[in-house]
Parts: sequence; structure tokens; C-alpha cells
Amino acid sequence: MTQQLIDSLVGVELIFAEKIDIQNLARCFSCGEKYNLWMIEVESEPDFKRFRGVDMYTWDLVYLDLASDYAYLSIPTNNIPDMTEETLSQMYCDIGKRLGAMDILFNGKSILNIEDIK
Repeated sequence: MTQQLIDSLVGVELIFAEKIDIQNLARCFSCGEKYNLWMIEVESEPDFKRFRGVDMYTWDLVYLDLASDYAYLSIPTNNIPDMTEETLSQMYCDIGKRLGAMDILFNGKSILNIEDIK
């Protein structure tokens, strides 16, 4: 992996086996309990929601865009001291796994070993 992930403003794409239940996730995010993500909905359309919040494990900012057939996750790194490419990749994989993603893609390439989530 190159420095591209740490410099990316886009983040990663989360791949799910089934359609995403946007409404259910929105309810879970409001209390932060199930996924340990405390998120506030900042934009909403019938088939899309955008969230901003905090990963309650690391207390880092997290941005999440959700639709029924895709999700994009980004973690701003400019305020995280000593951030490395490996650490950021692990953070993305950890959050993706908590959300039930079966794969996590950056620039179309997997950064997740699928065997890790079985």
C-alpha cells in the first residue's frame, strides 16, 4: 500500500453482502451502542444518508455516507499525531468489520483480508 490512503480525502468503500438498512443504522448511530460509533445525521434523502461522528474506541472523527447499495467511510487524519498508513488501514478495517462489511476497498483494491472476518 502506498501513502495514497493516508492522503485521501475520499476514504474507503465498504462492500456488504446484502442491501444496507439505512434506517436501522441511523437509529443505532444515534445512541452509539451497537457499533461504537456515535453519529449525527447531517444530510438525508430517501435513499441516502450522510453521517458525521466519533469512533467511540479511538475518539477519532468519522464520516460515513450510506445508501442501500453502497457506503463510503472516511477518517480525517490531519489532527491525528503520528498517523501511519498501517494504522489508518487498521482503523478502516476495524470500523468496516463492526458495520458488517464483507470487504473494504481503496481505489478499487481490497485492504481487508476476508479471512480475518470469518
